[in-house]
This record gives sequence, structure tokens and C-alpha cells, in this order.
Amino acid sequence: MPSRSRGVALIVLGLCFIRGGKAFPGFWAILPTLGAFFCIAAGPSGVLNRYVLASRPMVWVGLISYPLYLWHWPLLSYARIIEGDLPSEGMRALMLAIAFVLAWLTYRFAERHARRSENPAVTAALTAVMVGFVLLGLLATTRYYVGRHSDPYFVKTAAAAKDWAYPDGLNPIKVDGEVVMQIGHGKRRVLLFGDSHIEQYGPRAVELSKTSPDTLDSLSFATWGACPPIPNVVDEGNSVCAERRDGGMRLAVSDKFDAVVFGGCWNCYFTETGKPDAKTAKADRYYFFDGKNKHRFMGGGGVDMALAMLETVLTNLAKHKQVYLVLDHPTSNGFGPEEFVKGGRLGDMTVGRMSPTAPWDAKQKALHERMRQIAERSGAIVIDPIPTLCDKDWCRRADADATPIYKDAGHLRAGYVRKFATFMDPAMTSVPAAAPR
Repeated sequence: MPSRSRGVALIVLGLCFIRGGKAFPGFWAILPTLGAFFCIAAGPSGVLNRYVLASRPMVWVGLISYPLYLWHWPLLSYARIIEGDLPSEGMRALMLAIAFVLAWLTYRFAERHARRSENPAVTAALTAVMVGFVLLGLLATTRYYVGRHSDPYFVKTAAAAKDWAYPDGLNPIKVDGEVVMQIGHGKRRVLLFGDSHIEQYGPRAVELSKTSPDTLDSLSFATWGACPPIPNVVDEGNSVCAERRDGGMRLAVSDKFDAVVFGGCWNCYFTETGKPDAKTAKADRYYFFDGKNKHRFMGGGGVDMALAMLETVLTNLAKHKQVYLVLDHPTSNGFGPEEFVKGGRLGDMTVGRMSPTAPWDAKQKALHERMRQIAERSGAIVIDPIPTLCDKDWCRRADADATPIYKDAGHLRAGYVRKFATFMDPAMTSVPAAAPR
């Protein structure tokens, strides 16, 4: 690819990272790809190529394009590590600006000299550095080199943070045009509908497929992260939520399924009902749309409307098929292992030992009872993880040896779910028919 074509492609790619970083790689990645294609197709006589891309600034970007490619990703990744979430647009723009500076320095003082040099020592040095990085990667992969994380307990905590197995072991299929993740071949057809708090129970379904395949129902997961399975609920931060939710609802009311399991991070959506402040403003993204007006969950009465809609949906469905409502487990920073990591970003890191239990938030406890009452009034079957996890006002967050049972502040880890989430079994299994005598 000509350097100027690479240059314009990288500029567009950078803008995609700033504007659409959450979705990359996805729709936004089409822009730099098509941009480079049309630049090449136009040839050197094209108006854009001849007068714009042939200009000195664009040619300069093309010249530094490869080191820019090498620098931008580590910087953006490091910004995410520092902030603990998707960096702000300003931070991403700053990282790209730094990437341009470092790319120019790399091109000016390293790449140009390496390309023009005929000294065999340069080739040998570059080869040695490359081999060194390969060896370092192998040592890190085999855990002979563990870096600056000097506390052995860090390995246990890091393993918990990575212990997410959905959709491993499940198969994507289409049902009436909707993609679901499927497992099991039982006679009863069950739709598990919700967000990542339904996805987290996928490993339990996979475990049952190995240990009790004859009792496992035909399970289909229709889920989307941070997307409540309730009609008319809008998430301003997730443009795909409404489409996925409406598709799931069509499946739920169809004759394709004999039972529907509703679940979600109810604590995430419904515990904060007051007006947003500096602390909760970031979470103020949900509202209920009644056809005319938006009723925000925070300070706008949207929570009551959303829960009333959920009860209506459960009531109507329960007249025709089995319906389950999965109540939420405790969620907060006190349950996530990441909270216990101590130390500076550039120094040694240690991890505080997690005590086995943490208090159950009063708001979450009140919501739990409210959700239970909604299920009972509507005729839905209650699936409650609390008896497994909690004793009165205290709930488990780690085993006796301080091994975390949560992946993060909001999700149970896959290893725990496989063994102990037996409360989900009634919604996933049926007693097989007795063999004829």
C-alpha cells in the first residue's frame, strides 16, 4: 500500500478509536478499510490522491504509519488499564497524539537508520532484540516470569478475574432469525433471556451437559450485556440493546419455547432511584419510554414503570408457559477481587486477603424482596441464589482459603458457577420419563 494511502487509513482509524472505541473492531473498522481501498483504486491521477494525499502532511503521516501502528495500541491499552474502564475521548485523543510523537521519533532515529544501514551488526542487534522478546513472552506464558506482581496471592486473584466462560461449550444457532447460544437436547425447550447475569450461568449448563445429559433440557441463551429484558426500557449507552431485547421478547412469546427464564443485574438497574449526583451520574443511562415521555430510572419514576412492565410480561407469559424469574445476587465493589489489589501502577503490587463474607447492601436486600413479590404475584417460579450465598445480612465473596468466588464486582466466576449454582438446575433440567416396563 502506498505510504500516503496508509496515512489516510491510519488517520481515519484513529478517529474511529476516539469515537467508536467501545465497538471496535466492528462497524467503524469499515471506514479505514474502505478509505484505503478507494485510494488505491483511484490511482495516482485521482483528484484526492493527487492534491490531498500527495501533500506533504499526508505523505509524512504515511512515512510514520508503521511505527504509528506499533505505538497506538499499547498506549490505548495502557490508558484503559490506568482508568479501569473505557478511557474518555479526551484521554484517547491524548494517547493518539503521543503515539504520533513517538512514531515520528521512531521513524526519524530508528527506522530510517535501520533501513539504510549496511552494517551487519544492526541486523544482528535487531534479531537479538526480536528473539529476546519471543523468549520473554514464552517465559511469561509458562509463568517462569511473573513480572512485578510480587504477591503470590495475586495469581489467585488474577485467575478469578479471568474466570469467565460464556459462551464456551454453547453453539450459536438461529431461531426465527434471532441468534441464540444453544446446548442440550431435552424435550422441554427453555429460553434463558437477559443480560450478563444470565450469561454467567452458561458454565452450569455446560457442566450439566457433562454430568447429567439425560436430564438437561434444550437450552437457548438470548442475552446482551447490560440490557434489561424488559420492553420499553432504553439504555442510552447501548444502541444495540433495544434490537436484541425485542428479538428476545419475540422468542419468549412464541411457540418455539415451553419455558422462559428472565434474569438480569437488577441491582445495577433498580437500586438507585434518586436524582443523579457526581457519584452516580455515570450510571444514569436508563429510562422507561411510555410512548410519549422518557421516565429516567434516577429521579424520574422510571424504575416503578419498568418493574410494573416486567410484572405484566411475566403475568401474561405465565398463563401459557412456565416462567422463571432469577433474583439477583449481591453486587458491589466489596465483592470484586479487583478492589483488593494494592500498590502503584509502576511498583510492586500486592493483594489484600479477602475475608469470606461481606455485608448485603440494604437497598439490594429490599429490591430482592420486591422482585420476589413480583414473581409470586405474576405466577413466575422464583430462582433465588441468596440461600446459597448469604446468611441473613452477610454474603459470601470468597472461600475459606480466601479464593474469590466472584469474577468482578458484579459477576460470579465460572468455576464457582459450575459447582455450586445448583439453584439454576430446576430451570435447566427435567426428570426424564421412566422407561416402559
